[in-house]
Amino acid sequence: MKKRFTTFIALILISIFVLPVGAMSADGGTKGLETAIKKAKSLLDIKDDSDYDVFNYNIDSQGGKTIYNLSWEDTKNKLGSIYVSIDLNNRILNYHSYKPSDENVKQPSLPKITKEEALKMSNQFMQKVAPWLSNKVKLTENNMPIYVGDSYFNFNYYRVENGIPFMQNNVNITINNRTGNVTDFNCNWDDSISFPDTKNVMFQDKAEDYYSKKLGLKLIYKLNIDRDNIKPYLIYTNVYEGRYIDAKTGEIVRGGIYGPYYGKQYATNEDAKGVAENDASPINLSPKEKKAVEDSSNFINEAKAEEAARKALNIDKSYKLNRINLYGVWMNKSDYSWDMNFSKDGANNNISISLDAKTGEILSFYKYADPNTSKPIKYDKEKALKIAKDYINKIQPSKYKEVEYTDWNEQEAYLRDPNGKPTQYSFMFNRKANGAYFIDNGFNVTVDAISGSVIGYNYIWYKGSLPSTKDIIPISKANSILFKEIGLTKQYIGIFTQDSKGKVIPPIPQNGKQTIKLVYGLNPKKAVNIDAVSGKLLDYFGAPYDEVSVPNYTDINSSNIKDIINLLAQYGISLPGDKFKPNENITQADFLYLVAKTFNYYENTRTYDKTKKQDQLYEYLINKGIVKKDEKSPSSNVSRQDAAKFLVRALGYDSVANIKGIYTLPFIDKDKINTELVGHVSIAYGLNIIKDTNGYINPTDATTRSQAIVFIYNVLNMK
Repeated sequence: MKKRFTTFIALILISIFVLPVGAMSADGGTKGLETAIKKAKSLLDIKDDSDYDVFNYNIDSQGGKTIYNLSWEDTKNKLGSIYVSIDLNNRILNYHSYKPSDENVKQPSLPKITKEEALKMSNQFMQKVAPWLSNKVKLTENNMPIYVGDSYFNFNYYRVENGIPFMQNNVNITINNRTGNVTDFNCNWDDSISFPDTKNVMFQDKAEDYYSKKLGLKLIYKLNIDRDNIKPYLIYTNVYEGRYIDAKTGEIVRGGIYGPYYGKQYATNEDAKGVAENDASPINLSPKEKKAVEDSSNFINEAKAEEAARKALNIDKSYKLNRINLYGVWMNKSDYSWDMNFSKDGANNNISISLDAKTGEILSFYKYADPNTSKPIKYDKEKALKIAKDYINKIQPSKYKEVEYTDWNEQEAYLRDPNGKPTQYSFMFNRKANGAYFIDNGFNVTVDAISGSVIGYNYIWYKGSLPSTKDIIPISKANSILFKEIGLTKQYIGIFTQDSKGKVIPPIPQNGKQTIKLVYGLNPKKAVNIDAVSGKLLDYFGAPYDEVSVPNYTDINSSNIKDIINLLAQYGISLPGDKFKPNENITQADFLYLVAKTFNYYENTRTYDKTKKQDQLYEYLINKGIVKKDEKSPSSNVSRQDAAKFLVRALGYDSVANIKGIYTLPFIDKDKINTELVGHVSIAYGLNIIKDTNGYINPTDATTRSQAIVFIYNVLNMK
């Protein structure tokens, strides 16, 4: 935790312009520092205690603003550490506190403070240290379950002006749910900007019409990746990232940083590898495995792969081969690629290339480009685009006929000559089949605008069959679903602008105020993935969209453990559906799911097939030693003694429970306990997880769903 604090301070203070005390301006000076220290100590109750034996400060003066960065540390680790940033107006902008009592609890347990109590503390803290924010922010609603092992509640607030959200300004407050301490307060705020008024704003239906015509949806192929199974599916989605409709003029506005997900594209070989590694890890083979594959699959060997690479890109012998690896191609399981890197005279002369291991065709490459922008630019965008098209047509003539140049989210060229002209251009050519674009298929080509040479190339192509577009819903219906299920909302955004050289400037203050626009934009909380056949919303992985939230059971009002059921549901320890069925016997699969969620089980949300989810659950529990292979019986009832067994194993006491002859049981019906589970029942009873009734433990009785929840609750309240 101390390391966490040190890292936090280093990140905050890095690149700060530090003024020596004697050089401080009249805006702050020594008096300003003294005032800042006193105000911070007063607002944050920082005691005048000699145990804080280290005090440091930096002064950040940029853009006419001065911020004091203060830190107190107790090297004996009694009080912990505190960091504060405060401006000349005595406004707290950032606060971080570490106390030894805030350390994470290793054993799963229920917080001592509820979410509602923590939210009240959060609001009170903001009112105390930043009262100027109280009527300017709104809490981001979040009904998702909380992980029971997390020691913190996080509350996010976004800025509201004229009743309209400006998501790029926000406040985050973190409360330790074991101690009630505020550990973090972060205020991302720009008070120098002005917001357009809301006069003459178009009505929602007109904004939707503009959006449909100018941005709208595209029919797209995407891939559903579930372990080794890769399957394409059709969706309607928006492909323009960070694009909005001006709420007054209906024009397209580019900006903001909260655009909805539209799907991946990659620009270079390295980017392509990143996608492959994120979606399905490349199959990196050992030397013995490489040889086995080479012997059985007619792959070209390393020497021939190097020869083919040198020939394809005219790489002479002055370039040294640094590495060569054989990887599985994630999109096509039977394909492999040779990936190589060459260099000479240091890193500045570097070439990476990937070849198909069977055919030797180029899959991707990137050549280092000389950043010397003093050389004359000979090729504009139009000429560079022609070079890119000609290159694809030359090396992949048949595939060239199946792609279309798209500029949906074309990257701006940041490397420019003194006249502001780009020194290189990157173009994306998306595969198009049956009238639908394949967002992750096609070519990306980068052209050097000085030499006119192709310096970057990436080719990826799914070889399986694609679903037909015959039975898809019309785009008009897809748009209707978009606006009904996801919706356009009025928002303020900081827009992208350009400097005098044509370089895009992000929506952050640059030599003054940012430019703010009032726009209509899509709700960023949901993925814009509409099943092109059924019209249902899908999540990022192609599964039916299911908003994760705390369940609201309709059949527990008369239950004497209603509060316990609702409490655990807040932490994701719940059973699916709107009915809890408290008096029904619980199945082994459902009981083990509750146990697993209590002990940090990550449910794979990519899989919605019940059988697959169940298999993954048991796989996890067997690997953890909570369940043995021969005990798997998903639909069977769970006896009380088996419930004790699973919980004791989950707590890590199985080896102790298996010791024979050391346990004395006080139960009238102790002879009914399985002799192999005497220790498990005894430990569960001793820890107050399972209790007796008038001296009877009833070890063989089936466990009800209510009893199961009580057992879990007792585990989380162990002293």
